Amino acid sequence: MPFLDWLVVIGYLAIVAMIGFIASRRSDQGNAFFLAGRSIPPWAASFSVVATVLSAATFVGMPQQAYRGDLTYMVFKFAGLPALIVVGIFFLPTFYRSTRASIYGVIGERYGSGAGAAAGVSFLIGRLLASGARLFMAAIAVSWVLFGSAEPGPLALTITMVAIGTSLYAIAGGIRAIVWTDVMQAVVAAVVGVVALVVLWKLIDRPMDEVVAMLQAGG
Repeated sequence: MPFLDWLVVIGYLAIVAMIGFIASRRSDQGNAFFLAGRSIPPWAASFSVVATVLSAATFVGMPQQAYRGDLTYMVFKFAGLPALIVVGIFFLPTFYRSTRASIYGVIGERYGSGAGAAAGVSFLIGRLLASGARLFMAAIAVSWVLFGSAEPGPLALTITMVAIGTSLYAIAGGIRAIVWTDVMQAVVAAVVGVVALVVLWKLIDRPMDEVVAMLQAGG
């Protein structure tokens, strides 16, 4: 891998580690670890939400699926907007009035410990499957960058590295580290997305109307 690529990867990981270290010094108590002392700015929380819904599936799986003519994933994303509005209006106020550290604690408090436990377990199972798939997709790209291959050996090593790295800063810094690294990732994703579009635009040596016509002709 070229030196510049290594420099970008190492620099990015160093910034993530630094954020986790700084946050860890302020997350030594349960309230700080899970709630960051309720001191996260609204704009940072919003950036974190955006970064959370973006993943390798967004940049790797979704374009491939759309290219094949299946836009169901896009419909799911559009449907998420009204869902977020409903959650923000009707559910978040109840959560913020509660002293619980998670929404599952609120469910348990309101409907009983069994309901809270069932909701929590359901979420964990869903996250385990979904996050596992996203980790696998992300590791394929990272493995190609680091090792020039996505064979089982390099891929397994990449998955281990990514999983351990993200777990360490999350465990060390708590929700504060997660939110601020999410902010960084959201900014990086937006900037890189714009840069990628500009680069692709310059690489396509044809008028846009001709490009659109070719895409339509190709189905």
